Amino acid sequence: MKIKYTILALAFLGLVACNNDDSSNNPAPTIENYVVENGHDHGDHARLSEEDHAHIVPGEEAVVEADLKGTSLSYAQVDVHWGAGHEHSARVANTDDHVQWTQKYTYWFGISQEEAEAKGAYNYALTAAGDFPNEHHLHVHMDVPTTWTKDGVTGPVEEGDYHFVLFLVDQEGQRTEKALTVEVAAEDHEPHASL
Repeated sequence: MKIKYTILALAFLGLVACNNDDSSNNPAPTIENYVVENGHDHGDHARLSEEDHAHIVPGEEAVVEADLKGTSLSYAQVDVHWGAGHEHSARVANTDDHVQWTQKYTYWFGISQEEAEAKGAYNYALTAAGDFPNEHHLHVHMDVPTTWTKDGVTGPVEEGDYHFVLFLVDQEGQRTEKALTVEVAAEDHEPHASL
């Protein structure tokens, strides 16, 4: 009878030990110091914190920066979508003659630029083929469009609040995300105060 309980106890400890090893050896990736800023302000990135409400201008560049950490990073993705008055699970339709900017920009680790381009538009290589880092400082520039096509409608980009959701995924498929609200508006527009 004692042998039966000993075997059950050892089996239980083995199961718990296996589960603990998996989570402690490869924790989920992390995103720190995530900011989005208008490209012409590129000398002053440090002034923004993750709580600030950034303002970017159509026709200029947005600069996206973040410190990425994890075990064998696979890719980072910036999902830009209309943010005014919705949760991330809902999308809002185009309004009037304006079109909401909606695009995913994917930045790959460990593949060549040719391989990234073969995945489609808005795919970019961050590191050389086979290089899957554990840490990376993301610093990318993206053009902020003045016009956009969505659902077959082309028009000026709708001005207002957008969500810039940054996803980070490792080689095992673990992922994390951070979201920022960014105002897209003409340069002469008065930006929102910090949140």
